[in-house]
Amino acid sequence: MRHKVKLAWSLRGSFAGALLACAVLALGTGCVPATPVRPPYGVIFTNYQAPLQTDMGREGATLAPANLRHGVSETHRLGLPLQYAAYSVAWGDAAIRAAAANGGITKVYFADYETFMLLGVYTDFRVHVYGE
Repeated sequence: MRHKVKLAWSLRGSFAGALLACAVLALGTGCVPATPVRPPYGVIFTNYQAPLQTDMGREGATLAPANLRHGVSETHRLGLPLQYAAYSVAWGDAAIRAAAANGGITKVYFADYETFMLLGVYTDFRVHVYGE
């Protein structure tokens, strides 16, 4: 009888451990950056620009005309100086489609993104789209 009780407790412990591991994995996947390149952040000030997408429809920037239109969309974040803080507010639309609409672009050649961060409290994220 004692062996059955031990077995029941060990199964409960392994089930709880597996459940905890699944919860950590499920919650932790939201912390993975989705950008193709992630430059280092500065502690006090960060400002950089990098390619978001370089091959829109396989035509690329080399075949683009010289008089490209430019559209910008942006989002902002204000909160605690932690990367994924629960106490923060974010607003805006930084979609490529929104940037194209803001610039009157119907054919997108390429897109860049720009990040500005000050003390980890204020962040401004912009998407720049170039096309016709």
